[in-house]
Amino acid sequence: VRSIVKDAMFLGQPSEEAVKSDLPIANDLLDTLKAHVGHCVGLAANMIGEKKRIIAVCVGKSHLVMLNLEIVKASSEQYEAEEGCLSLPGQRKTMRHEWLEVVYRDIKFRKQQNKFSGFTAQIIQHEIDHCNGILNENLGLHMNAVRGFHIMVIRILLTFLLVYLYNTSKKFLGGDSHDATSCYHEP
Repeated sequence: VRSIVKDAMFLGQPSEEAVKSDLPIANDLLDTLKAHVGHCVGLAANMIGEKKRIIAVCVGKSHLVMLNLEIVKASSEQYEAEEGCLSLPGQRKTMRHEWLEVVYRDIKFRKQQNKFSGFTAQIIQHEIDHCNGILNENLGLHMNAVRGFHIMVIRILLTFLLVYLYNTSKKFLGGDSHDATSCYHEP
């Protein structure tokens, strides 16, 4: 059982492909996940200090280790999920696919292909993000940045619309003598 890494700089680095000699890391990852059952449903190897593409997830009451996991197909349907992480405090919102089809190497380094849905698919996506150096906190920041970008674009478009309307009204009213400050005339 290993300690959980909480260093965002380390966790933010992409992991390398696992090789057969990395199977002891996979076993350590599985032991660490089992030690945290009750408040953890998945781990990636970088969470125990190893930058390898290895994850361990709870599937019902059993556990599954996957090495070099790749998503080969995913549902077009997505949903917003709120996720926590042993490496990061708090909960964050993110988008997840309803189901995925994946290829990976199992604990004996044999090639496998499976389809997962629901909560198991969500766990797998979270751990794949860890393998890719994507932290859940970055996803939350990304979603906020997208929202902020949309607000900024709307403000810019509204500004252009107001300038256009102002210039159009100047032409309609007969030139430059009518501007926003000269609309009011004292008697």
